[in-house]
Amino acid sequence: MPIQLSENTTVNNIAIIDNILIEQLGMKEEEFNDHPAILIGSDNKTLNRMWSAKRTAVDNTSEYAKLKHVLPIPGLFHAQMHTLEAITKAHWGVLPKEGKLSQASLRYSSGRLGRRYIAPGKVRYADSRTFIIDCVQSRIVAELLNHMSLHYCADNDEIQSRLNGYRKPV
Repeated sequence: MPIQLSENTTVNNIAIIDNILIEQLGMKEEEFNDHPAILIGSDNKTLNRMWSAKRTAVDNTSEYAKLKHVLPIPGLFHAQMHTLEAITKAHWGVLPKEGKLSQASLRYSSGRLGRRYIAPGKVRYADSRTFIIDCVQSRIVAELLNHMSLHYCADNDEIQSRLNGYRKPV
C-alpha cells in the first residue's frame, strides 16, 4: 500500500515508520518493549531526521514512542557514493608547482584516460565507479609488469612468454 506522506519532515518520517510497522505489518507496540532493532536505510537527509527524532523521543512514555527500536543506517547506494567520493578526494592529487603531476594520482589517470566527468565534489556514480575499478585493475597490471621487468608497452606474446617461464615443469 503506497504511503502518501512527504519524507521532508521528521514528523512525517516517524509517521511513515508507524504506517509500515503498525498499520501495514500489524505489529503491536508491546512487541517493541524488548528493543528489537529495525534498520532504516535512507539517504543522508532522512538519516539525519531519524537521528533527530530518536534524540527528541527519549522522554516519551511508551517504549515504542521512544524509538529505541529504530536504527538509522545509510542506504547501500548512498554508502557506495560516499565511499567513491572519499576515494576520489583522498587520491586525487594536487596540482604540481613545477608542472609535473604524480602518475599515481587519480587526477593524472583521469586526464590520461579522458575521463572528464571525474573530479572531487563532482561524483557521478556510474562514471566514478567504473573509473575507480579501471584504475585499480590498471595498477595491478602495471605492478605485475613491473615485477616481471616488462615495459608497459609489452605485447601479449611477450607477456605470455614471460608468464610461461614462471610455470613449474610438470
